[in-house]
Amino acid sequence: MFYYVPGVQQHPRALVWGAWTAASPHAGYDVGAGWSTLAKHYGFALLLPEPQPSNNVNTCVNWFNPEIIASERGEAC
Repeated sequence: MFYYVPGVQQHPRALVWGAWTAASPHAGYDVGAGWSTLAKHYGFALLLPEPQPSNNVNTCVNWFNPEIIASERGEAC
């Protein structure tokens, strides 16, 4: 899990949850997309989950599987 909380946040505070489907680590996704820079500039908190191989051998978010993205269970939980 990667997270970033800037020193100064906007009001109301916002949280951006970034999910991607490629097998790239969260740090590479952050640098490549510039999320932390945007979070610092616009004052929002950032959360980039990184699935484990036990959830998906490709370490991808299983957004396509209804059983996994259901509320209160699976990766959403």
